[in-house]
Amino acid sequence: KKRIEQALALRETLFEEPSYRLIFGEADGLPGLVVDRFGDVLVVQTGSGAMEAHLDTIVSALDAVLSPTHIIAKNEAAAREIEGMERYTKALKGDLVDEVSLIENGAHFVAPLAEGQKTGWFYDHRSARQAMAPLARGARVLDVFSYCGGWGVQAALAGAESVTCVDASETATDYVHRNAELNGVADKVGSIQGTDDGIQMRFHGTGTGLHYQYITETIHHQTGQAVGFTKDQPVAGFLEQRFAQGQSLFDALLEEAARQLLLHIPTVKTGSNQ
Repeated sequence: KKRIEQALALRETLFEEPSYRLIFGEADGLPGLVVDRFGDVLVVQTGSGAMEAHLDTIVSALDAVLSPTHIIAKNEAAAREIEGMERYTKALKGDLVDEVSLIENGAHFVAPLAEGQKTGWFYDHRSARQAMAPLARGARVLDVFSYCGGWGVQAALAGAESVTCVDASETATDYVHRNAELNGVADKVGSIQGTDDGIQMRFHGTGTGLHYQYITETIHHQTGQAVGFTKDQPVAGFLEQRFAQGQSLFDALLEEAARQLLLHIPTVKTGSNQ
């Protein structure tokens, strides 16, 4: 309970809204435990057998400190099977909710809980998304493995010319558009949704100046985020050129990111007299 109180005091000094990662494992002295806060909804992940064994105690302590209306266990990680733990999602206090609401860096979002990834949101990307904002201004932004548009919608709010969010999940791309509308940037944000076989990706939305029909690319995992900025050519043309060369989407983005990085690294001359 004391460690939860300490973690809460720290978050309340950093964030005005009750939308944040309340417990971040070892960083808060509670290895194997993640607790994300969405207002009065707390979502708990126990990543080790030791924490799972103390789940009732954890829930009691969270209830005593915060008195939330809902405490949800979202334990679906495949790594749990290594320790013989079952995978499950269930309500530990209150009812199981379908989605959660949050505010991040001034942007408003809704995200799926039961059908969502992780705890429903990726709060650990918060500071990186904030640092990304100045880079997005005036750029065409490609948000790959976009999930619900955490990167893309914030890029649009930061002044991006256009944003295309790519995700294999139809649920995720539906939430991209909900969140774009929620923040008044629906005219800037489009999406591509790819099926598991990766043969077809649909392009939704208008006003981005991009046209997609088919992209031969398999998205096997949705475990991270990547944001690409291309100011010298349309995103569609960039991808089509790379695909024609047989590159995957991820490899193409890595190549472009490396190229952009090298353009901004100053040349340092060295000599034997230094």
